[in-house]
Amino acid sequence: MLHYGRIKVILENEDEFLSKCICPHCGAEALYGDMMTVSGIHNCPKCNKELNLQIENDKKIDYNVYVRKANNFEYEPYRYKEEK
Repeated sequence: MLHYGRIKVILENEDEFLSKCICPHCGAEALYGDMMTVSGIHNCPKCNKELNLQIENDKKIDYNVYVRKANNFEYEPYRYKEEK
């Protein structure tokens, strides 16, 4: 499977920024050039606000929860994973 880091590519384009990808956070289709990050977590424009609120809330409630979720890729359930 083609990927850019943790972002799965479903339709490659000569212009990398126009490649269709799967959002690692919500699983929606998005252009690679539209992808964003919140605290190093990849996301698309559709879920950016929700992810930002979730991360800020986790940091306020218990920073260790945020760290655990980030380290275990819980914020990116649709990310590219190496096949074992």
